Amino acid sequence: MTQHEIIDFHTHPFDDPATNICSHQTYLDMTAESTVHYLRALGISRICGSVLCRNTPEAAPYASPWEMIADSNRRALKLQQQYGDFYIPGFHVHPDYITESCDEIERMHRLGVHLIGELVPYSHG
Repeated sequence: MTQHEIIDFHTHPFDDPATNICSHQTYLDMTAESTVHYLRALGISRICGSVLCRNTPEAAPYASPWEMIADSNRRALKLQQQYGDFYIPGFHVHPDYITESCDEIERMHRLGVHLIGELVPYSHG
């Protein structure tokens, strides 16, 4: 029997409850710490994706969409360190922040991160 690698290519990993956007939170007791174990038990070998922060009262209040994006990207790098090879981080850019986005692309490239994953106008305006 051939063993295949299963990569979940559209995840939004989280490092605290404020960045957990899972619509099934009520039914799942997943934490940042248990994510790898939980997903491996489902047969998933690796995950890819970006962190989504929310600008809500229970989350950090962000002064601008770019501040929220930068925080999401920082959290993705933190999760990459925590999860190791299990997580391929995606990072955000924004067409209203050209200079910042270009700088972020260069920075992430230097860090070995090559996935812009995804543009989210419903969250970032």
